[in-house]
Amino acid sequence: MKGIEQYAARPNRHVIQPPQQAPAPRTPAMLSAGSKAKPAPHIPFHLPPLPDPHAYIRTPTHKQPVTEYEAIREKAASQKRDIERALTKFLAKTSETHNLFNTDDNQVFPCKYSSY
Repeated sequence: MKGIEQYAARPNRHVIQPPQQAPAPRTPAMLSAGSKAKPAPHIPFHLPPLPDPHAYIRTPTHKQPVTEYEAIREKAASQKRDIERALTKFLAKTSETHNLFNTDDNQVFPCKYSSY
């Protein structure tokens, strides 16, 4: 312990500063764009705030229509088949039917007489 004062008072000494208190890490704010508008006076205060304006200003709300020729033809053909099936079923259920077999149950195999 002798000479510690002289050692501390020596020239060309380096003093190590005590560590600084690190600032508390900031919690990042939620991503926002634009400025939030205050709610209109007729909106009750207990309702949640409106989303950021970027969420509803230019957001597309529907898919763009398909414009490829092959896809359009395929869809039209599919719709035509579906319509024909639906009309055939409708006619079979609503028109007069004739039983193909001699049974008591007339609805087992309905068949419509038709001249094409």
